[in-house]
Amino acid sequence: MTLLWTIFLLGSLILIAGYLQGVRINRALAWWTAHEIERFLRVEEGTYTWMGGVMGFEGHLRGKYGPVHTVVTFLPRHALLYYPVARFLTSRGDRIRIRCRGKDFLFVGRLHSEKERRRFQEALKTFAEGLDIPT
Repeated sequence: MTLLWTIFLLGSLILIAGYLQGVRINRALAWWTAHEIERFLRVEEGTYTWMGGVMGFEGHLRGKYGPVHTVVTFLPRHALLYYPVARFLTSRGDRIRIRCRGKDFLFVGRLHSEKERRRFQEALKTFAEGLDIPT
């Protein structure tokens, strides 16, 4: 009985630690993503709405070149038991959707890696150039 209780307690502690780490990672990614969108699309003001606190955000922004609507959803890094399902079967990565001047931008990738962050920056730069926005 004590072994079963110990296994249950250790499993719970691992899930709690994973939740806290996942929340920290997703919030840092949300800040970084919003900063990059504002930087490349020259956003002057806007409002962000959190989705679940850690799953992503929706932004209604107004920049120098018109309104920008963005929806960012992250992998559930805070849910260790569901993360493998989301990573390999359903969403496969963080998703960023941006609509500006009637053009759509979709990026799917894992933003926690530096390589994917650079790929996102390059794709966003290309999108901004297509809008005739000097970067």
